Amino acid sequence: MKIVAHYKNEQLQTKGWKALARYRPTKMLQDGMPVLSIELTTSTKDLANSIVKELKKESTPFLIAKVNVDIHKDAGKETDERMSVN
Repeated sequence: MKIVAHYKNEQLQTKGWKALARYRPTKMLQDGMPVLSIELTTSTKDLANSIVKELKKESTPFLIAKVNVDIHKDAGKETDERMSVN
C-alpha cells in the first residue's frame, strides 16, 4: 500500500516528512504541487489509518490517497481511495 499526501506548500510537506520520518516518506513535486509518499510493505488498514490521522494532525495536507497495489492477484491493477482533508 502507498499513502500519498498532497500539500499547498513545501513547508507543510516538510513538516509531514519530519513527523513521519520513521516510515521513510519520499518528498516530490507532482504537477508543481508538493507531495509526500509513504510506501508500506506490510500494510494493514489500522496502520494506514493511523498514518493518515498523524498526517492530518501534524501537517494538514489538502488531499490524501491510499493506493492498494496487489502485484500477486491483479498485475498492473491499482485501487485508489482518496480522502479530502478540508
